[in-house]
Amino acid sequence: GGFDGCSMTNMDALSIPAGGGVDTTALIIGDFSNGNDAVILKDKAALADIAGQKVNLVELSVSHYLLARALDTVNLTEKDITVVNTSDADMVAAYGTSDVTSVVTWNPLVSEIVAMPGAHKVFDSAQIPGEIIDLMVVNTETLKDNPALGKALVGAWYEVMELMNSETPEGKAAKEEMAKASGTDLAGFDAQLAS
Repeated sequence: GGFDGCSMTNMDALSIPAGGGVDTTALIIGDFSNGNDAVILKDKAALADIAGQKVNLVELSVSHYLLARALDTVNLTEKDITVVNTSDADMVAAYGTSDVTSVVTWNPLVSEIVAMPGAHKVFDSAQIPGEIIDLMVVNTETLKDNPALGKALVGAWYEVMELMNSETPEGKAAKEEMAKASGTDLAGFDAQLAS
């Protein structure tokens, strides 16, 4: 089975469906990352200290892009570090080991890691506003075959956004379910939405 649509970042849209030869259309530009993605060093407080280190991240992901942008700000390149491809599911546990000194990841993992001893967030997506964009993309062929789909998805999106922003028991329940699906609690989910 396949998917007709998905929420993803602009970088993921360029690498995943486009890389697989699937033409997609961005229906919604939902938001941009404003601190939700971060470079975190263990026992070092300056980004330049990343030089010579192994850096754990999901290779060819938004994290990889963020790392490149971060390195550029301190006149370093990927040649100055060693990338270690690490799944997001393993990132927190990996950071907890003595072998891992640098990670690049996204929330809720960022929140978990920065709460660990010695963790220092040295660069985040708030420093490159508007570059990591959250989108709703749909297979272009599917949209052509089902013209009402785009309107229905956009309508549903904004109905859910209205519900999430409401100060009602239903709004709270919806966000609690979304938090659970995101692997966090309501406070963690609200923190992600803020960044």
